[in-house]
Amino acid sequence: MGGVNIHSQTKIDNTPVEDVTDRGISSGWAYDHITEADPHTQYRLESEDHDHSSTGLQGGNIPGTSVVLEKLGTSTYDDAQDFANSFGACGRKTGGVISDAGSSYIAVTAGTGFIKATDDDNATLMFFDWPAPSNIAIPANSTRYIGVEYNSGTPQVVSRTTDTWDLDTEFSLGVVVNDTLNSASVLHILNNPWWVTDGTTNMLERFRAEGHIVRDKYIGGLMLSVTGTRCVAVTAGTLWSNVNEFLISAIDTNVSGTVELYWYSSINGWQYSDITQYSVTQWNDITQPVLQTISNNKYCNIWVYIEADDKEITLLYPQAEYVSASLAAAASAPSTLPPHLLVNGILIGKIVIKQGEDIPIAVLSAFTNVFSTSVVSDHGNLAGLADDDHTQYLLVDGTRAMSGDLDFNLNEAHDMAIHNISSFINEPSSGKIILNTSDNGLYYCISEV
Repeated sequence: MGGVNIHSQTKIDNTPVEDVTDRGISSGWAYDHITEADPHTQYRLESEDHDHSSTGLQGGNIPGTSVVLEKLGTSTYDDAQDFANSFGACGRKTGGVISDAGSSYIAVTAGTGFIKATDDDNATLMFFDWPAPSNIAIPANSTRYIGVEYNSGTPQVVSRTTDTWDLDTEFSLGVVVNDTLNSASVLHILNNPWWVTDGTTNMLERFRAEGHIVRDKYIGGLMLSVTGTRCVAVTAGTLWSNVNEFLISAIDTNVSGTVELYWYSSINGWQYSDITQYSVTQWNDITQPVLQTISNNKYCNIWVYIEADDKEITLLYPQAEYVSASLAAAASAPSTLPPHLLVNGILIGKIVIKQGEDIPIAVLSAFTNVFSTSVVSDHGNLAGLADDDHTQYLLVDGTRAMSGDLDFNLNEAHDMAIHNISSFINEPSSGKIILNTSDNGLYYCISEV
């Protein structure tokens, strides 16, 4: 047989001859193969009943329906084709790139992929190729959705006015908008194919788009609060990174346990300690070697993180002072963090404090840096109280001149001095002016002036 010696398994020749190697064809056959290209790669065992009882060889392919996988009992689905139908998907593998062909036409490259003959999840999934079509016209001021369809066994690229694809016998490649800009047609092409290969990697990349480490919004939890006297509590929850799950246990340092508290020294770098209560008297000026005292009536933020690596709750000393609670609440998270927090941590919130006060001004949830609670309940905590933003009001220091008459609606004005009275008492048409004095008032009637 041209260099291949077939033996019954009971008479296998294991003796190397002229660099021959011994290799088994199947459980029932073996052959000695000379060290040159095997000329029989197109052959398979004639039998397809998997007991290899046949002694003959024949050309052809083993269909997926003949490759039986492990099964339990008499399962409905049991072969390689069933597996492909169940876990494969209709869509593009390669090609199908849309480009501007000029004059409001597009070109689409040939491609490869997977498709079914019928719109049925259990239909046979087939490999297929499609040819490049003739250039496709995109009418002015229109949107066209480009895709591939089975087309009775002759796959083709099509253009549609709606983004509707059954995803069994057809799938999308992208969308094209023909805008009229400066009196000329301009094509805007989005290549966005229904890409189904390398699925696990693409799925992980898509998860990464939501963030390296994210909170499980469905389960919820990881809600921050302050209990007792300056103690920290966080409810249980879950973090995800890629497809890895990190379960975070609840903690309340007013009951048990500790959290980590970090600050940065300009000389010694990052420092930390395990604590049950946070401070309302110190803040971290990262340009200084030691912690600083919070100034009188100033506000600060204590930032709170969770570490996915060791599931620790981590606090960060304030890195700035603010003149009002609203400014503190609006502040963004600090950029100077311990390196492991940057990589393995997630910000879950902040505690807005006032110098020397145990009760926090606010406790804010900060998932994806969107704070979920309102902070200012005391008008005095607003910023810009000294600003003159409301010019429709009189100022108590008298610095704003009136632009019209003032009507007291028969109410009295007390303890005031009136100057240049002769210049204005002629303006009113009725009524009287009352000047409060120690002898119960001096009355001037308009009619008597």
